[in-house]
Amino acid sequence: MLGGVSSAIVILDKTDIRPSSIGFILDADSNLPKQFDKLKTEWGEKSKDNELLGTYSFPSHVGVCTTGTCPFGVFVMPDNQSSGSLETLLLQRAKGVYPVLHKKADDFIQVVKNTKDAIPPGSELGSKGQNEGKAVLHAMTSVLKPGKTLQASISDNEWVPQAPDQFPDFFLPLVKCLSQLLDLN
Repeated sequence: MLGGVSSAIVILDKTDIRPSSIGFILDADSNLPKQFDKLKTEWGEKSKDNELLGTYSFPSHVGVCTTGTCPFGVFVMPDNQSSGSLETLLLQRAKGVYPVLHKKADDFIQVVKNTKDAIPPGSELGSKGQNEGKAVLHAMTSVLKPGKTLQASISDNEWVPQAPDQFPDFFLPLVKCLSQLLDLN
């Protein structure tokens, strides 16, 4: 991931194009500080090899954007404090917007998980809850947008509010970070 971003910055610079902001949004399925520290270390190592990258000031910690000509921020899902992912936010939203569908999808996944031999070997839905949230979301998607991807459902359904004042509190840390990065009011 970082290699692609740093390479893009170097290539764009050769055409006199500089990014107006740099942002990373990461999942923290387990260890949030470790995710951030790993990215910070990688950025530092790349910056030693390329003077241009060193001109972009890496943020001191998650959820804080640097200021200046190129804001730089790192946001770790779902809120810079808890372990989770994008799915964590979507599941929270689903409980409010599609409560019955969410409950039925969750019940379905629980039945499958707890039915002997229902999950074939090699499945990514593990008995210990791995990818359970993703399975619930995709079960919901199969009703909202049969045959379509979760991305299509996010685009076409009510997963993301339309206006800033409609965002539930659990979305606000992400909205704040994106607003800073994109210089939005």
